[in-house]
Amino acid sequence: MQKKTTSTLLLAVFFIPLFLLVVSFPSLLLAQESESQSSQVILQRQRLTEEIQDLEKQLLGQLNQYRQHEREYRIARDQYQSLQTLSSIEEVVSSTKKAMRSRNLVLDTYLNILRLKLLETEGVELVHQERALEIIEKHRQALGAYEQLIDQSQDREAINLIADEFLSLGEEINNNSFYVLSILSIGRLQSVYDKAVIINQKISSEESEAEEAVLEQSQRNRAINEVNKLITQLPPMFETVWSNAYISNRPSRQHESFYRNLTRELGPIHSRLSLLVSYFEELEGVK
Repeated sequence: MQKKTTSTLLLAVFFIPLFLLVVSFPSLLLAQESESQSSQVILQRQRLTEEIQDLEKQLLGQLNQYRQHEREYRIARDQYQSLQTLSSIEEVVSSTKKAMRSRNLVLDTYLNILRLKLLETEGVELVHQERALEIIEKHRQALGAYEQLIDQSQDREAINLIADEFLSLGEEINNNSFYVLSILSIGRLQSVYDKAVIINQKISSEESEAEEAVLEQSQRNRAINEVNKLITQLPPMFETVWSNAYISNRPSRQHESFYRNLTRELGPIHSRLSLLVSYFEELEGVK
């Protein structure tokens, strides 16, 4: 077997752990966030969450199986290079096809998890969500077509050929997965902001009663002004980061670089949202 084929088979091992690397910040919880959601929406999101958890368990099992098949391929390859027998040729062809099928299964499950996370996560801009779902579907169809090529390949030369063909598909899946992970991270913070706007409207419209108010009315008004300042600062920041996510889709494939720098880009947004949540707690007397 050619060295290039070996590296192709190893691609999935380094690729799959990416689903665990979603940029994360300390959780931002808004006490009133569930009030704006219907029971149907909540139940639908719970079902998606459960389905994602089930698929993540499946993915771990599939990845372990792929690693086992990849080890079997390595052994068969080494035996072929040493023995150069007909039986060793048959074994290396069989083990290669088995590893390829395992890799396909792993990648398809991974892409399906990303698809469900896009449907589950609030705050992802519609244009990004639709584009990402379209990309995921295209990749899953390509994996299906590649599975057929594996089944049709009967000798070493054919196997080597389709192994080489997978390189470009693997790179596309890798790059676009960084794009999906990026918009999921932005969407989570966008969702917190969207809920904060609703809560702020509610708080601002409430009349405080002197005996029950957590703050005196004059203090409350000043506090609301501070909240409004944060509310108005955040939209331009979100607009910039969403635009950067779109710009990262260039021929030079900058999605991975954008994702790697996303913690730094989202840091100022997260700090303002954290402060906003803290202000809400003070206004409502929630500790």
